[in-house]
Amino acid sequence: MRKYWVGFGAGKTYLKVKGRLLDAKTGKELATFEDQETGFKGVASMESFEELFPHQAQALGQNIGEFVEKLY
Repeated sequence: MRKYWVGFGAGKTYLKVKGRLLDAKTGKELATFEDQETGFKGVASMESFEELFPHQAQALGQNIGEFVEKLY
């Protein structure tokens, strides 16, 4: 089953992630982050979940990696 979302940005799907970096020994919180990716082909496209999700997940992973890299 495929789902499609159409509509100039209205009701666009998004993928959101929240996280915390903790010190393994002490449990102390070192940093928190939150990021969200919405669509990837602009405002006037038909996107199936199977096409959209990998792009959103990859972009979020890259953003989190860059965030951690800047900290350490």
